[in-house]
Amino acid sequence: MDLIDLLETARAEYVAVFEAAHAEQSTRFGEVIPEMAFRAGDGPFHGRVVVDLIGRSAGGDRAIAVLPPEAASVGPGAVEYAGLDVSVEALSWGAVRFEVAPTPVEIAGLGAWFDDWIDLEGGHQTEGALLSGVIHSVNVTSRGIEVDFGSAPVAAATELLALLSQSGVETVTIAGPKEAR
Repeated sequence: MDLIDLLETARAEYVAVFEAAHAEQSTRFGEVIPEMAFRAGDGPFHGRVVVDLIGRSAGGDRAIAVLPPEAASVGPGAVEYAGLDVSVEALSWGAVRFEVAPTPVEIAGLGAWFDDWIDLEGGHQTEGALLSGVIHSVNVTSRGIEVDFGSAPVAAATELLALLSQSGVETVTIAGPKEAR
């Protein structure tokens, strides 16, 4: 299985869980709003995050997190992609860690990538579709980047890998949530 196939499989698994969670929560709440963006302070990326689901009822609104499928073990596996040596340890679309080396001082274009894929303007959304086609959050760490890709297409991940390559990164380890290690 090549990297794109692996990313597409991980996304499909996440989307199936998300759609099932939406259907289940729709039986519990009067209204369920998928993928609602919020500003959660002044942190990195202006504190913008997308909440999986908001359940609305007479008692008020409730944020609902959709737990991504457990990271599937796919390693050890190594491929070359966009000039990067990429190894995949585990992958869960809703919680992807990109551990990079060397660690760049700055990832050129990351802010614009984030703005495009968090998509507060709705440009990625298809009218009438349940999913918005957006990432849910990004966290830059000392070792790389953690991304909840939400319902974003695989292009969001491949564009991020291209940015890493353009910023001088040579190797990337793709891993699932920290607990999966």
